[in-house]
Amino acid sequence: LALFRTLSRMEAEERPRLFSRRILVNLVKIALPSTLQQCFVSVGNIMIQSIINGFGTSAIAGYAAAMCNLAVCYLNGIGVEKDLTQTVLWLERAAEQDFPRALGILGDCCREGLGMPQDLARAAALYQRAADRNYPPAMCNLGLCYENGDGVDADPVKAAHLYRQAADND
Repeated sequence: LALFRTLSRMEAEERPRLFSRRILVNLVKIALPSTLQQCFVSVGNIMIQSIINGFGTSAIAGYAAAMCNLAVCYLNGIGVEKDLTQTVLWLERAAEQDFPRALGILGDCCREGLGMPQDLARAAALYQRAADRNYPPAMCNLGLCYENGDGVDADPVKAAHLYRQAADND
């Protein structure tokens, strides 16, 4: 309280500057680009989140393509936190409906051990299911399984046939 009384009694020899044009110009040079960048990032995040929310609604309704897309978002951390458990959960649900892309990506997860123990035989079986539905990436991956003997008996003739089939269907 005493400090306040003392300060109020003091007279300034010169009035303090409340505005400095130079400081304002520098502030605008720094703040404006930063503010615009944050606006663009925020709008982008809102757009991505709305897309993800749309996948979630469709996925819950049982739409296999939306389930698969949501799984890919979880696999790559697009608009959501990367989560391999959620990836596998949504891929399994879409695979139950024999959605070829989900079968192929679930096969990749089995082959690589992403979100589940590595299982080359199951990966080959999933690739086969997707290939039976004319999904070229799965045909190619199944061809690799037969070429290398991963989860199936090696069969270079069958591998070449699958590669040809994938090339013809792409």
